[in-house]
Amino acid sequence: MRAPDCAVVLTVYNRPRLVQAAIASVLNQDCDRWRLYVMDDGCNEETREAMRSVLPLFTTHGYVANGK
Repeated sequence: MRAPDCAVVLTVYNRPRLVQAAIASVLNQDCDRWRLYVMDDGCNEETREAMRSVLPLFTTHGYVANGK
């Protein structure tokens, strides 16, 4: 497997609808070789659930929780 062409870093804090829209935007890019890193800056449970519902669809993602 070749290395990704780019990395996308998504910082998240308590915006469940926006995080899903941001992840959808990554999916809609022309480049298909990327790696998504989600940086959780102490999100509430609703936002974490929004991310959990989408992130398992990715084979190349990382998740870093900060704070709580």
